[in-house]
Amino acid sequence: MEHRWGDRMAVNVPVRVRWPGNGAIVARIANLSISGALIRSWRLPPLHSKIEVLLGNEAVDAFVVRLMADTCGLEWCELAPAVLNALLATPAAIAGPNATAAAPMQHENAIRRSA
Repeated sequence: MEHRWGDRMAVNVPVRVRWPGNGAIVARIANLSISGALIRSWRLPPLHSKIEVLLGNEAVDAFVVRLMADTCGLEWCELAPAVLNALLATPAAIAGPNATAAAPMQHENAIRRSA
């Protein structure tokens, strides 16, 4: 069973993602919370794999808990990683052209539809 903590924030943050035997791919975090994220990319890691999300010089470990055509849902291995907490504290800095003013998503069903 998947557990979510905190509100999901719509963002548009570029990251690199790597997992064993793959090197790194370029992706974007589409929404973010203290417990996980939704990333978009042309290529995605396998379901249930442990991955590393590289944000600048920081790396955050996560598990892939949901997989769709061009997105995957992540659960952080550590609740509220410091580098992501800093991003969540400055929503204006992470809003991109596809983010809705980095506003919290309204309801879990909205997350399920987008994931």
